[in-house]
Amino acid sequence: MSPYPTITGFEFTALIGRGGMATIYAARQLGLNRDVAIKVVEVNGADAAQYMQRLENEAQSLAQLRHPGIVGLYQYGRTNEGAMYYVMPLLDGGDLSQRKRPLAEDAVVALLDQLLDALQHAHRAGIVHRDIKPENILFDTEQRPLLADFGAAQRATPSRLTEAGMAIGSAGYMSPEQARGRLVDARSDLYSVGVLAFELLVGRLPFEGPDALSIALAQVEQQPAPLPDHLSHWQRYFERALALDPQQRFDSAAQMRSALGELHTRQSPSAPSEPASTKSTRATDGISRWRAIAMIALALIIAGAGLLAWLRDDESERLAQIAAFIDAGQLVQPEGANALALLADFEERDDEPIVALRQRLISAAWAPLQAPLASGDWVGLAPQLRRWQRIVETLQGGSEAAVIAQRKNLVETLGPAMQQALARFDRNAAEALLMLLDDLQPVPVELAELLTRLRQLPAVGGQFSDANGPPLVLLRAPGQRDPGLAMMNAALDESLYERYAVNTGRSVRQCDDAPPGARGCISLEEGEALARWLSTQTGHGYRLPELDELRAYATHIATSTAHAWSDTCQEVTVTTKPNAAKRAWGGIKKVFGGQGAQPIVRRHCQGHWLMHLDGSAESVARSAAAADTSLVLMRDIAPTDALQ
Repeated sequence: MSPYPTITGFEFTALIGRGGMATIYAARQLGLNRDVAIKVVEVNGADAAQYMQRLENEAQSLAQLRHPGIVGLYQYGRTNEGAMYYVMPLLDGGDLSQRKRPLAEDAVVALLDQLLDALQHAHRAGIVHRDIKPENILFDTEQRPLLADFGAAQRATPSRLTEAGMAIGSAGYMSPEQARGRLVDARSDLYSVGVLAFELLVGRLPFEGPDALSIALAQVEQQPAPLPDHLSHWQRYFERALALDPQQRFDSAAQMRSALGELHTRQSPSAPSEPASTKSTRATDGISRWRAIAMIALALIIAGAGLLAWLRDDESERLAQIAAFIDAGQLVQPEGANALALLADFEERDDEPIVALRQRLISAAWAPLQAPLASGDWVGLAPQLRRWQRIVETLQGGSEAAVIAQRKNLVETLGPAMQQALARFDRNAAEALLMLLDDLQPVPVELAELLTRLRQLPAVGGQFSDANGPPLVLLRAPGQRDPGLAMMNAALDESLYERYAVNTGRSVRQCDDAPPGARGCISLEEGEALARWLSTQTGHGYRLPELDELRAYATHIATSTAHAWSDTCQEVTVTTKPNAAKRAWGGIKKVFGGQGAQPIVRRHCQGHWLMHLDGSAESVARSAAAADTSLVLMRDIAPTDALQ
């Protein structure tokens, strides 16, 4: 039996390596007679669909990119065994992790130049790589670097909602926002490039720790490891590349690439040795130097009053310029010529004119927030909130009464909006609100719990829970006029049943031979009572499902040997023929044009239908509880019109 997978048109020749769920093979593409590399992902279990989606995402991302610095995609699909694969060029130059560190500066600059050019192409296509690290930079036979592995790539329409709580990326290289699971943009890739450049030049990462959490904390709490003296001219470059706030980083890969040209990569020449003829005159020069200093000091003392007056005049002009910038709306832009830049120079001052200008600037930044806050325009609010937050942080104005009142206003407005998005299962509103809250740091305590729930807001088919309720799966999100629907994802368990029994004063009955993991011996009447109790506990409407609903959504329910009650009765029809007297009288009526005697038809319920939870969706009718009778409740969600 061959150790390789099979793909029509390819002959596998060697195993290159394994990592995670992926295996890389060398192969020969027979039709074109060329050597290729094939990445195959073969997974099983609960995470299979997620990893398959990542591979398909990588393939689709690569298919959009055509750049000499990005590993190309030839084709992708499924192997004959069902695993997913994609075919790329076979690069035999190794990867960057195999190169010794530190590298020479000119080599690092050349590599960064090509890497940033490739990233610029990807970012223009709306793709963020999210996993820049040495292992993902490959070399061809001519030792040219190529960016590879877009399996973690993010499209132009990313989601802030969590997916299985998984952080995408590699510890040590991830940006701080990426490590926290927040929405990232191209500047996250640029942070990773900064980490990579630091490592290549210095020989170690700028932030290190025993685990991912330690590294993430170091990014927030510490400064990068100091640069050696001979690399000090890189200091400003790394201060910007590794800035905690994405707004303080390079705006684009093109800008970061351009900044490489501004670096003085050559060390300053050594100071020339002092000629012997000058050594005898150093003392005389020293005396002359001190005389000059003394003369200057004396002149300053004499002109002290004039100097102070000049400084006061200069300060007055600067304060007047700040006020003019505020009036003109130049709060943070353009670069250097704005109110915040000038006012930041007075951060240690608390005299009245400075304090007044700080308050004016904060008020001017807050004013544009009021209209989008009132209208619920979260997308329009985002840039205004970001600017206000930046000004408050720079001026350290968080403790000022005005800022406290403004934050309270935000909480009072955003809190109800978050609750409404949760009630409506409105993921679009959730995305916009999460964008705001990522900029509002620290997140107000009053919104922290809502923020967690908002990040976990499910899509259709996803799971969630009401407060005090059981795990549910969302079957249908509510529309403007159409109700939504959710359902318990498994049969009633013992813990929920015991809580119901204790809360309602019922005794917990024994139920021998109950299905594993489920509470058996539940009657229809007890199921209806439990649904009413759960509705009062959660504030949402729970009920027994119809049999058709159980069948339609059976695949969302965990398999069990239990049977789940429905409120669909087994209707029995009983027909009674008329007796002889009625038939005779009916015959007389027919003679005179009337209607003859008719049979009497009566319909009644003889038990209710239950569905077997073994995956077969088979049903059976019963009228009494049994060891295997349990419960799966539905949860109705009001239309959005009803949630105004």
